Amino acid sequence: MRTAWVTMLVTLSLGLIGTRVLAAGEAPVATVQSVAGDGGGAEPLVCSPVIGVEPTSLDFGRVCLGQCRDLVINLFNASQDPTCNLTITNLSIPAGPFVLVSPPATPFNIAGGSPGPRVNVTVRYCPSATGPQSSTFTITSSNGAPLTLGVPLSGSGNRPPICNAGGPYSGNEG
Repeated sequence: MRTAWVTMLVTLSLGLIGTRVLAAGEAPVATVQSVAGDGGGAEPLVCSPVIGVEPTSLDFGRVCLGQCRDLVINLFNASQDPTCNLTITNLSIPAGPFVLVSPPATPFNIAGGSPGPRVNVTVRYCPSATGPQSSTFTITSSNGAPLTLGVPLSGSGNRPPICNAGGPYSGNEG
């Protein structure tokens, strides 16, 4: 917390507008919205939405060929300002064994705040081949920082009976 305070103090003294304060690990913890000016009047505050996801990656584990597993990722606006909207313009996964299940229609807005609203997005993994597979779930925004965020996806296709991540296996069966 002390690091964030020092960072905010320096940021405010520089007169920056809409600067994100980041703690260790680059996780957004606050949006600083200062008023900078030359003494002739206040300038308007700038909204700085930040794309947030939880979890930051999805690992589907071992899934039997011919079966599917769904996992949910939460999208949110990491801005602390409830009046600052993040506009999501696209959600995509390249063709393959990972697909979005009934994704929300784009574009859509997510307000900031703490805690702010979250949008649940379901990703489905249906392997058609054995072995490890990976892809990226891409979130695109028209006004967020960053404008595009990739979420790593991974899973492994297996033949029965070695199918579930807690199953009775000891190595790379499949």
